[in-house]
Amino acid sequence: MAKEEIHSLPTLEKPELDRPEHKAPFEHTPSSVPLDLMQKTMANHSDVKLMEARQAAISKGNKKFEVVENVDEGQIKVRQETDDYTTELTFFFQETKKLPQPAKKILRYVMTKIPEQAFSNKVLYGDKVRFPLKDIVDAGIYTNIESARTGFKAGAKALVNIAIEGEMKRGKGNRKESFKWSYGHLFRKASIVNGVCQIDLETENDWNFIIPNFEISPRYVYQLTNRSFDLAEALFYYARLRSNCKNIASKGYFELSLRVLQQRLALPEETPNPARDIKKPIIDCIAELNEREKETHNYYIEIEADKNASAKEWIETGHIKIWFYNEYLEQYKRYAEARSNKIEQAAKHKKEAKIQ
Repeated sequence: MAKEEIHSLPTLEKPELDRPEHKAPFEHTPSSVPLDLMQKTMANHSDVKLMEARQAAISKGNKKFEVVENVDEGQIKVRQETDDYTTELTFFFQETKKLPQPAKKILRYVMTKIPEQAFSNKVLYGDKVRFPLKDIVDAGIYTNIESARTGFKAGAKALVNIAIEGEMKRGKGNRKESFKWSYGHLFRKASIVNGVCQIDLETENDWNFIIPNFEISPRYVYQLTNRSFDLAEALFYYARLRSNCKNIASKGYFELSLRVLQQRLALPEETPNPARDIKKPIIDCIAELNEREKETHNYYIEIEADKNASAKEWIETGHIKIWFYNEYLEQYKRYAEARSNKIEQAAKHKKEAKIQ
């Protein structure tokens, strides 16, 4: 089977990690099933049954995934179940059904700021996040202050309109946890005063439903084109999942079906020009991400699929392999070690409980 070539695998050098001024090439940002389901739903809202069918093909029976749309009441209910967790999320789309770009980037930026300014150790201690307009220009979401001012107002309006409810259950036995979000918005209001953006948070619900874990994301992620940003969101979410994290720690890489990318980029199932409308967007996004890492070599994505196959076969049988290096690899090893220690502690508690 011929491989899709983006560019040759780079020669890697270990970076200096002990410099006092050294800054990690990634940032820590909230990661959760509800956030992932929210993003999937907004990307695929026009055909939720297709989303359900694609998810079944992706999971190959390992996940139970159900989608029910109630057009009259303006809501989409999603339920995902695995051996580790059960999550139900109802997304109310009377006002916001799809986030416009770059509102998706603003959402990720705000989510990253919440643990820095308002949420720590599973407790919401603040009711707002604030940052200068200049910060979202420097991050790459906008090119200048005026475009940031206009864009933030439009994007923030969409974010304030997001309303959800749901519940997530995870763990087993004495270590079982449950987080609920009663019907409500994520954010109460947004404003700009004297060049400073402010997002007021919903304080009556449990933010552990939205922020139970963290993932890493490249600091340049906001500078990516919109589709490549969506692809990066998917890659780093899936990299954080237990089995993938374990593979990265032991092998240096994990694999992801091309169907996952098709779903997250909301690409069509059928089209008169599948090479242009299905294959090319995926290849272009991967090329953009690899180009960003051409000098730093923190990760590399290769496509393992028959380049001569039809688009349908290419999507159904192909996958990508994401290799991690340097600080990225070390971080995933820490994630895997922490997860392993947690499992060992749970087994120890269970054994001690039996003895007593």
